[in-house]
Amino acid sequence: TGQLLRQNTSAFAGGLNGNYAFHTVGWDPSASGGRDACVGVLNASGNTFSSLEEDCNDAWTVSTLNEPNAGTYTTVDANGRGTGMITLGDNSSNIAFYVVSGGQLLVVSADGTPALSGEWDQQSAPAGGAGFTQASLSGNMVFYLSGLSLGGTASAVSMETANADGSSSMAIKFYQDRAGTMQISGTYTCTYTVAPNGRVTLSSSGQNCGGTPPVFYLTGPNSGFIVDASPGVDTGSLEPQLAGPFSNSSISGSFFGGMTEVVVQSGQTEVEPVTPDGSGNFAGVSDVNSMNAQWVGSSFPAAGYAINSDGTFSINPWGGTVAGIVISNTKFVMFSPSTLSTPLPTLLVMEQ
Repeated sequence: TGQLLRQNTSAFAGGLNGNYAFHTVGWDPSASGGRDACVGVLNASGNTFSSLEEDCNDAWTVSTLNEPNAGTYTTVDANGRGTGMITLGDNSSNIAFYVVSGGQLLVVSADGTPALSGEWDQQSAPAGGAGFTQASLSGNMVFYLSGLSLGGTASAVSMETANADGSSSMAIKFYQDRAGTMQISGTYTCTYTVAPNGRVTLSSSGQNCGGTPPVFYLTGPNSGFIVDASPGVDTGSLEPQLAGPFSNSSISGSFFGGMTEVVVQSGQTEVEPVTPDGSGNFAGVSDVNSMNAQWVGSSFPAAGYAINSDGTFSINPWGGTVAGIVISNTKFVMFSPSTLSTPLPTLLVMEQ
């Protein structure tokens, strides 16, 4: 499963230039490895990588690494393809990348192991040259993540609503389907700290911020990539949420979307074109593929929706349990209706 994006070929001439926040996820087959996710930031200029900082969770082994001189890369070819070498201390890894636009790359590891792929987004820091600040997180956001559960035999997906005060405090409420068991939190209150390079850490004086607070790297205000320190190696994205209040009319028209990630081989992949009508009714189809079955052109299994004022919504026929969050009038995330109450839940990202 993955995404198909339209290239801007005019960006090829400029190549890589500036600071990039990155997100990679995959598998480390070594004896001590497993699911492996990293988020971080680096600078690309003059065919040289520098100022790299990253946080990784490899099968619950969590690390933070810094490398001032982080490697080299080539110019891109006529297809937007380039290669590079990332250096971290005495270790190095080869990558291949494709330029999507002046601000986005798709990247894959070019070594045998670990097998990783992901996205690099050029950062948009506040004007003035001082980098990101506490005010870079302010207002409403939505987080969404995928990970493992039950020792790697099942999956977990989560969505969070968050609000930051622009100074130091963030309130987070999460909704999670962990191996078929729905969990809804109270509101966590976290203290956040933003570094100039966009790295964000969360903390609290007790357990008010949860047991394994995630680390963010910002691509811009209220947006970026996430990895947490849990055994499931949950990872994903954060995005700014449109100001509410929301209602059923907040989403209307044609949306298309699919899986964020398949974290277990036995899990299913799917894509869906759906049409919420702005009055609480869904219409659409599902195309699903797994190791055990394939459904092409089946009816979208959610018949209706009810959106709350904070953007969370439930779907029929699953009652009042939160199943999705509206990010804007053109985007929402939701638990896949076809995998609810199963050990292999999946997360859908739907966009106009």
